[in-house]
Amino acid sequence: MEAIGAKFQAAREAKGYTIEQVARDTHISKRFLQAIEVEDFDEFPGEPYLLGFLRSYAEFLDLDSREVVSLYRNLKLQEQPAPIGELLVRRSPRPYLIAAAVVILLGAAVAGSVLYLTGEAFQARRAARRESASGEIAGEQYTMTEEVMERRFNQGDTIRVTVRDEPYPLMLAAITDSLTIETPFGQHTLAAAQEQAIDINQDGQTDLRVIVREIADGSAVVRFDRLVQSPSATNGAVASVGSPTRTEAVGSTTVPSRVRQATLIAEFPAQRAITLSIQFTGPTMLRTLVDGTTRTERFFQSGQSLEVNAQSSAQLWTSNAGATRVTVEGREVSLGSAGQVTAALIGWVEGPGNARLELVPVY
Repeated sequence: MEAIGAKFQAAREAKGYTIEQVARDTHISKRFLQAIEVEDFDEFPGEPYLLGFLRSYAEFLDLDSREVVSLYRNLKLQEQPAPIGELLVRRSPRPYLIAAAVVILLGAAVAGSVLYLTGEAFQARRAARRESASGEIAGEQYTMTEEVMERRFNQGDTIRVTVRDEPYPLMLAAITDSLTIETPFGQHTLAAAQEQAIDINQDGQTDLRVIVREIADGSAVVRFDRLVQSPSATNGAVASVGSPTRTEAVGSTTVPSRVRQATLIAEFPAQRAITLSIQFTGPTMLRTLVDGTTRTERFFQSGQSLEVNAQSSAQLWTSNAGATRVTVEGREVSLGSAGQVTAALIGWVEGPGNARLELVPVY
């Protein structure tokens, strides 16, 4: 079987990359890259981290990430010792004992199947009754109490928006390659990166601006904004929160597909302290650099959280961007997709006019 480490090393050398170059462009530590190439998999804190690094390193070298992961899993299977029972010669049990055992097992299987199917049918009927009674898919309920709400939503979630003292429900009815929002007066369908103004109560005036930031894995990052007029940009033009800015990235990359633009998170009359609320939905290694001085590195499991406080900037490096959900000033900031290794700087950008809080890519 082809060796994984040799495959990576050959691909890297064929492209003329050094380990240091790969570490800089992928944000994967040099010691982990070396561990992959010598197949020292015990160096990693856990298999989820290893699999994420294998995928990221493979994609960087234009290798098939699925093939690489398959090679790794086959290698792990070969390393597992055969059960001791299979290595010992055992005497065959008496025929009548075998027959009795077969009868008992068949009886247990039939009983288990009946219980399982009965339970499944009960659960299905109960779910159908719930859905029929509510008339909609069950989801989380949110109430828009601020002028802006931005976060990741799932299909079936409902957002209640008050217009002229009357609450109106907006349900995320479907999330596929686009987002469908149902209101009491109709449906609105938006694709990723699309923006739409909605007249919720049908009085001829726009009540809400909806921006779809991202659609991935059956969920969507959506911004609901009652401030229909976008904040003013520093040059006097209209600037949409989440839109690209001209701020240059930190560092550079030799891989065109990794190039990203800085985006606007928020604008304020003056700079103020920054608080990042981070939720982890999967195994993740996170490094932080706060205000250019304080460094931390820690492993997180699904369900854990972290709060980062900074005066001017916070730089984040994550081994699993899709599982690292960052909220700043009430807005969820997307760092990337599941399993992606990425780095970004969240901080104030100097310039005339309002203070601009931006998400700046780091290479």
